[in-house]
Amino acid sequence: MLFRSSIWPRPWQKPSPQLLMSAATPESAAFAARHKAIMGMTLIADLDVARQNIELYKKECRANGWEADSRHVLTGHQTVIAETDAEAIAIMRKGLDYFHRVLMRPQREAQTQVLQKTDYYGQKDSKDYFDKRLATLRERTLEEQIEAGTVFCG
Repeated sequence: MLFRSSIWPRPWQKPSPQLLMSAATPESAAFAARHKAIMGMTLIADLDVARQNIELYKKECRANGWEADSRHVLTGHQTVIAETDAEAIAIMRKGLDYFHRVLMRPQREAQTQVLQKTDYYGQKDSKDYFDKRLATLRERTLEEQIEAGTVFCG
């Protein structure tokens, strides 16, 4: 005998709150738009690519009968504000080192397994896009990230 059950309670809010979905790739931006979710991007390696994903998201929203505004686009950037630029850069340098060396290690290992052992991305272009994004984040110096506008120090 089968029973229908859910471990997740329904939201109490009516209407239900919007979901926040990752939209760091063109596919995920379109998916978020189709599901009327707020799009979120962090670890932005290239502002032009982020802009393209936002434009694609908004276009997909319109195609699905709704209009996204600034409340529907969330970006996250590593930011340090200190007494001097030099102090902010020194703090950021230590923070980014810890972030990439320690905090991102489990995620990188899991993503590597997903990329190598599954067909999660389905298309080679999607896998290449993801690989390039991670490589760019690892290879750029802090000064290059500041110049690119993907990290803020001041």
